Order: sequence, then C-alpha cells, then structure tokens
Amino acid sequence: VQRQDKLSGLIGTQVQVMIEGAAPETELLIQARLPTQAQEIDGRVIINDLGPDESIVLSPGDMALVEITELAQQDLVAKLIKVTRAVKPSMAGLKIEFKEAAEIRHGRSSH
Repeated sequence: VQRQDKLSGLIGTQVQVMIEGAAPETELLIQARLPTQAQEIDGRVIINDLGPDESIVLSPGDMALVEITELAQQDLVAKLIKVTRAVKPSMAGLKIEFKEAAEIRHGRSSH
C-alpha cells in the first residue's frame, strides 16, 4: 500500500526514464524504467503517448523525459515529453560495413 501511494504521488510529474524497447504485450507501447525501478522486481513505465511527433523512433538505452499520467497496478503510464539523450550508433561499425559493401560491389563489378 505504501508503494502504491508513492507511485500515485508521481502522477502529473515529469521524470527521467531509460527506454528499454517495445513492451512485450504490444509494439504500440514503449517500456521504460525509472532509475529507482529494479528489473523484474518493481513495476515499469509504459509510454502510451509519443506526443505530437508519432514518427519519433526510440531506441533501447535512450534517456527521455516523460510525464506520468496514471498508475496501472505496479506500472506507471506516461506521455513522452522529449528525448534527452539518444544512443548514437558506433561510427566505427558503420565504416566497416560501408568498406565491406564497397569491396563486394567492386568485386562484383570486375567480373
């Protein structure tokens, strides 16, 4: 009961979360976690509203600012406010892929 009261107190507040990816129930929901939520022990944050930019892409590891809108059992439901830190792909990995692709194309064109 005390935990529920603490979670209910977050409704209407903006908090920082880490994006984990699509929720297991449906890819229409994004699963995230507060720094205080332990995996498989505590609830999670479910983002069900991406705001005006529905085309936004969230990646696991991104940090985002969300507004908590409701409590669903142990889970908090939230609306995305903004991505505060996006995970950047490794440029080194991209360079290797481009180099290999160029070699394959070159190899094919020389036949």
